[in-house]
Amino acid sequence: MDHISTAYPRNQWWVAARPSELTTSPFERRILGDRIVFFRTEGGEATALAGLCPHRMYPLALGKVMGDEIECGYHGFRFKADGKCSLVPSQDTAPSAVGVRRYPIVEQAHFVWIWTGDPALADPALIPDVSAYGPAANGAAPGWRVIEHRAYHAPARYTLLLDNLMDLSHLAFIHARSAPINADLPRIPIEVRQEEGRVELLRRAQGISSGPMEMGLFQYTGPINLHLESRYLAPAMVQTGLLTQAVEDPDSTRQLAYLTYMHALTPETPNSCHYFVTEGRDFHLDNLSLDETSRQMHDILGQEDVDVCTLVEQALQNGDIRQPEVSVKADAGGVLVRRELAAQIAKEAAPLEAVA
Repeated sequence: MDHISTAYPRNQWWVAARPSELTTSPFERRILGDRIVFFRTEGGEATALAGLCPHRMYPLALGKVMGDEIECGYHGFRFKADGKCSLVPSQDTAPSAVGVRRYPIVEQAHFVWIWTGDPALADPALIPDVSAYGPAANGAAPGWRVIEHRAYHAPARYTLLLDNLMDLSHLAFIHARSAPINADLPRIPIEVRQEEGRVELLRRAQGISSGPMEMGLFQYTGPINLHLESRYLAPAMVQTGLLTQAVEDPDSTRQLAYLTYMHALTPETPNSCHYFVTEGRDFHLDNLSLDETSRQMHDILGQEDVDVCTLVEQALQNGDIRQPEVSVKADAGGVLVRRELAAQIAKEAAPLEAVA
């Protein structure tokens, strides 16, 4: 599967929202082309239903929550959290065949996850485990501080952001002004690992000079060991990390910091996506001013990545591509991700093709 593909798997957990977004005031978000209404019942249950009332296709997000049900704002039809219609005000009973689709959802690891495929296959154990990278399943792991960054809407297919995150050599160019890092980053050799649907890309540099970002964050100007990582955990999730160690003498190192980011990518349509980011750090845990600095910095970094992918998307949609795409050594991890994703999509589609 190349970058031109706009396909996505449906038997997959995707990030739908932040837990704080779900309240008794319903809202709509389009996911994999589906219009979905999200809300909490008055009892606190997180709920996701098909977003249009089946009576006259009015958006349920414009209705209101009534106890454990949502009421359509057009003709007053009510639907339970399981999607079944419980009330048609204009008649004595609600037809048993009337209802809307209910989507399985799980609140975990600072995200609300939604299953968009066959409900019978919605196993929460398939949600990527991010606890090894800072943010625990609920809250923060001991010794970590977790920050939820703002969500982005990207007018670009989600696979372009996957490409972006799996080749971090772009840090030295796209983000050169906003978060300058060691200029030698693109020349650091890469190590690629692939196992059970996951792809890891690691860069390890020993004894290089501190870049402006490292000096600003850690107040350290000496040589460092730098480990940079990108991990494809699922189509919905990529983890990136920056580990730095101070080189104090030839025989010992002191870890300065580990910064880790969980990037959640959720297709909205074939040519647009939602982008959520959670950051974890194991240093300056009580420094609240650093939280705000980090938010401001990532507002810029995230938008720069979205802007890059948007320009590529525009070139694809406008038919501007007149030459074959070129891949180089730095794309090794991204190419493997494309193959993993293509295999998952093909496997899911195979039964349908067999019937046809």
